[in-house]
Amino acid sequence: MAEGKDYQLDVKGLFPPLAHLKVIQLCNEMEPGDTLRIEHIDAETIRDLLTILKRCPLELQGPQDQSGWYALHLTKKT
Repeated sequence: MAEGKDYQLDVKGLFPPLAHLKVIQLCNEMEPGDTLRIEHIDAETIRDLLTILKRCPLELQGPQDQSGWYALHLTKKT
């Protein structure tokens, strides 16, 4: 089986609606097996994002505290 693409998205400093939009747009473009690392600074906004992403077929890992910002790892499922 072919490996998926790896994406990285840094949304630190973006207002929540714009950060959410960028993540959702990229998740919609991803193929099964693709992974996405999201770097974000606001833990509260991450909670909102996780609620939004429950509708997508994604495997979530994180958030992981990275000393002042957070990282989420997503893998698109089939």
